[in-house]
Amino acid sequence: MTHLQHALRALALFACALLLAAPGCGGGGGGGVMPPPPPVASEKLTEKGPPETLAEPIEPPEAVVFTRTSFRMMAARGGGLTRKRQKETVRATRQKLRLEDPAGLVVIVRADDEKIMQVDPKKRVYHLATFDERRRDLARTRSWLASQIPGMGKKARRAAEVLIGRRQPEVKVEWAEEPVTIAGRECWHVRLREDGDVRLELWVTPEVGALPVMDAVTQLRGELSKALLAERAKIHGFPMRLKLFGRLPDQPRLLDVTVESIEVKGALDGALFKAPAGYTRVRE
Repeated sequence: MTHLQHALRALALFACALLLAAPGCGGGGGGGVMPPPPPVASEKLTEKGPPETLAEPIEPPEAVVFTRTSFRMMAARGGGLTRKRQKETVRATRQKLRLEDPAGLVVIVRADDEKIMQVDPKKRVYHLATFDERRRDLARTRSWLASQIPGMGKKARRAAEVLIGRRQPEVKVEWAEEPVTIAGRECWHVRLREDGDVRLELWVTPEVGALPVMDAVTQLRGELSKALLAERAKIHGFPMRLKLFGRLPDQPRLLDVTVESIEVKGALDGALFKAPAGYTRVRE
């Protein structure tokens, strides 16, 4: 594995901790079949902009509960690929988010006090980190990557320069001409390209507003360029499907998430977003 591949893996694992993937996203070589894509009315995407229903910000609900299927594939340590597919349950308010995987592991994100908690019910322990700690982890990874740039080839160097923020790619946004239906919601396909390569795809619905906590997580993602984040912030609506691609040809698709059901709620129990009573905090 090259230096750049190691760095990309590190940033991908950092993203996992920030909840684009569930607990355990870095592990296991378990197989998995890519979830079938939603029906597509038209594959033609253009730069003409969003439909009228997504042209303006949409008021977010107080809370949502949704289930999703996640497929992850990334470079493994020592070479090869890891693949994992699983169903997850997410409960979220505007400033708090709780994700549970099939094994019972839980990740809680609190945008209100900038904390991330990982809870293991089987061991009755939890780990707590702050957004600032994650930012420092990312800064160290970027610093190391910057030190490796002189020995890289041209293509790897350009990708690394984007990762460390030294260069911003040209970002283009393309929208589908017709909507599709995912989990009973009308959705619009939008594709974001960096320097011509597809980097991120979303299927957003105007029927539900995106929650600020999800935007907070996105802002912390170290692998997304500032230029792409700026365009992403202009895309309104709740993402019913998300596909994230690696920057290099030899970097596989990192994440493919599809919402299977979603329910808008008025409120959720605050205890869902706290460390359970009687659990022990562990430190790395």
